[in-house]
Amino acid sequence: MARSIKPEAAKALLAELFSQAEEDYRSGASLEIPEQVCSAIERLFASETQAYREALAGCAVARILDPEIDVRLPATDDGATAFSGRSLADHAITPFLRARAIPISASPYLSALRGGARFVA
Repeated sequence: MARSIKPEAAKALLAELFSQAEEDYRSGASLEIPEQVCSAIERLFASETQAYREALAGCAVARILDPEIDVRLPATDDGATAFSGRSLADHAITPFLRARAIPISASPYLSALRGGARFVA
């Protein structure tokens, strides 16, 4: 049976982290983000496949809330360490991103990646 994430916990985590990020931005806090991470994020947001943004946010939230989750397995049929990326997106990630006008896909979660997609490290 796949791992389960409570939407309320995901929403609370997103709200807390976003609030912290806004405060850091307002105060001009300096952040040391590795160049490799910056480069990956730039590629992510340059992509026309907006579903990747939902996937990244969903994988990050899933891993923070449950370290036992294998974020490469975003479908419940993938095993005991998998999770429902679609459920997490539908109930927490997508509403959060839309409420902040962050461009995301209008179609279902990872529609561009269907067909048993798994993420590779």
